[in-house]
Amino acid sequence: MFSVRGLVCVTMCAVLVGCSIVDQNGRVDFKKVWDEGVASFDEPLSALSKADDGEDKKEVRKQPTTASGGAVGRSVSVERAVEPENAAIWKALIESAEAAERNFDYELATMHYSRLVELNPNDIGSVLGLASNLRYSGKPKEAILLLKSVMPTFPGRPKLSIELSKAQIAAGLLIEAERNVDSLLKEVPGEWEPHALKGVLLDHAEKYRAAQVAYGRALSLSPNNIAVLNNMSLSLAQEGQLGAAIRLLEDLVRSEYSTAQLRQNLALFYALNGDLQSAGELAQQDLPPEVVKENWSSFHLLQE
Repeated sequence: MFSVRGLVCVTMCAVLVGCSIVDQNGRVDFKKVWDEGVASFDEPLSALSKADDGEDKKEVRKQPTTASGGAVGRSVSVERAVEPENAAIWKALIESAEAAERNFDYELATMHYSRLVELNPNDIGSVLGLASNLRYSGKPKEAILLLKSVMPTFPGRPKLSIELSKAQIAAGLLIEAERNVDSLLKEVPGEWEPHALKGVLLDHAEKYRAAQVAYGRALSLSPNNIAVLNNMSLSLAQEGQLGAAIRLLEDLVRSEYSTAQLRQNLALFYALNGDLQSAGELAQQDLPPEVVKENWSSFHLLQE
């Protein structure tokens, strides 16, 4: 048997050796993986999102993607009121911020988004970019303070509340996050992210069946959403349904939507299930040989 608690991270720090998630008894501490990683409901990958709040005249920034093409994480529209002399600076900062985020340089992205907010405090896209990158860089409480300071200025913007919930979860303020998510479920029941975040909170509370129902609702609104499917697989594994978790990730890994994150999560599941050969083969696709060699020892430890 294996011990699982919490959720898997979505970055390459989720490798077994990198996060030291295997203890001397061969158990896996998924809570530690969660704490050291980025919440998988919000993988910062680049793609085009849809316009926010139906306002199609606003420019849309590049955002995370799902298997179905929908946005993961923030969906950002831009309210521009930049002075003409600052237009070139604005454009350069946007490009630099997006490039830094794509390269997982969240400190640099935070610096660029902070400057964008200074240039135009009314640009919700910049506010959300700053808040999310503060969270990515391990400063969720700063993100919370930022969001709470601007939310009274932008009433009726659920994206700000969604980002606030993510920051609260990352900061361990689960009661506040649950209160916020429950309000969102009433306010915008047709948005997938509040349902996904409810699943994250239920997984934290070890209510795995209820979490899977919440993820199912999110998937009904955003089919083939990679982030939600990834969390669903972790929820199944935590409940002890390792075979179902493996089948779910196998389908994704065999598809055009396969990512390093999904492959390494599946490698871990294979190892937990005793299939060391498949675990090693997947690990080799993304990790350097020396890390694979170290992970091989961890895989064997899982079987002791």
